[in-house]
Amino acid sequence: MRVMVREIVKGLGIIPEEWQHLHDTISPILARGEEVELDFEGSDAVCTPLLRTALGPLLKDHPLERVKSLLSVQNLDDLYRRTLDTVLEQSSRYYNDPRYREVVDGAYARLFEDQ
Repeated sequence: MRVMVREIVKGLGIIPEEWQHLHDTISPILARGEEVELDFEGSDAVCTPLLRTALGPLLKDHPLERVKSLLSVQNLDDLYRRTLDTVLEQSSRYYNDPRYREVVDGAYARLFEDQ
């Protein structure tokens, strides 16, 4: 199934609910074992937070190998392709390694405790 990012994430892509909607569109397709072609053509919304919020949590419910084999990305420049690969790898580790998750969560807690 082809998913056009610009049809879900509008404009500059600064609305987190749109990122969640993108995730919620993709995840059930992967769960059925179907391929997803994620097409960024015409989208101005590409940013690391979008990739982390929309695609990183896929690894909570799907093994990395499944995501890599079923998710293809079109019209995404090389910098963001590498960023996406990093997001997927880190997310997989976060959801599958309790010690790593504890360290990451602790670091974020300390970062925000003074605010």
